[in-house]
Amino acid sequence: MGTPHRSFVSHIAVQIAAFLGTLVLGCTPVAAAKLAVTVTPASLQAHGFSMQVEDRPDGMRVFTLRRDLSRAPSVPADSGLRIARDATLRIVGAAGVLGECEVAPDTRNSKGTVTYRFVLSRECLAHSSLMLAEDQDYADPTRERLIGGGTHFHFDLSLFVPEVSKAGTPRSP
Repeated sequence: MGTPHRSFVSHIAVQIAAFLGTLVLGCTPVAAAKLAVTVTPASLQAHGFSMQVEDRPDGMRVFTLRRDLSRAPSVPADSGLRIARDATLRIVGAAGVLGECEVAPDTRNSKGTVTYRFVLSRECLAHSSLMLAEDQDYADPTRERLIGGGTHFHFDLSLFVPEVSKAGTPRSP
């Protein structure tokens, strides 16, 4: 009579131990963390970026952002992974959000850099921003996207045009 009871208790103990083991293993942290970084003119170089802003005669501003790939994250060649770069421009005017669009990277004629170039009107400079995401992804483009770790760089574009205030008007000297 004591043997079946012990067998049942042992069986339950094994199931509880297996369940607790699953909980412990299932709750371990993963290394797919995303880091959010706000980039300012003072921190551009520290993060491996450079930015130029040029005036056009029609009142538009041309932004050229360069990423030094030697300062960017990388993955081992045999890992089956790559660093996916996605840049999203958020355009905000006096009436609010006017739109969001992808900014394609230019890797032609640039050794070790990726260049992003876009044009904004002066009226949209005060609240518009660029988000550059550098995330781990599968190297095989036919596979689904990997939700891997990475860094998302936020650029408040008004900070790179000193004469523009948050109200959208020129700052007084």
